Amino acid sequence: MPKRIYLPADANRSGIDVTWTKSAQRLDIGGWYDSHVGLEGDSMTLRQFFDQLGITEQDCKKAFTAPNAQAQPRAARSEAEGCTSAGAPGYAAVARDVPVSLNEANCAAGDHQQN
Repeated sequence: MPKRIYLPADANRSGIDVTWTKSAQRLDIGGWYDSHVGLEGDSMTLRQFFDQLGITEQDCKKAFTAPNAQAQPRAARSEAEGCTSAGAPGYAAVARDVPVSLNEANCAAGDHQQN
């Protein structure tokens, strides 16, 4: 039985849905805005997802052995790390393969390491 999550969890008028189908080891990712306009999504195996993001088996082992840290909402992380609102357009541009500065893309993706 597939399992679906929504990002953000309280998504209402717009958001992203991620569906995990364990039997097929497949992720289906889609989204919507204005309450009903669907965005073209994609489907990939878990391995493809990890490979495209550069997530290694060692990364997974580390994540599963680390104590669960209290997750902070993205907005709070962005403000705490000094990201500006320029990060959001950067994320959209990355999704369309339009060049943006690495800092904008990192902030939008929630990765706030200094470049």
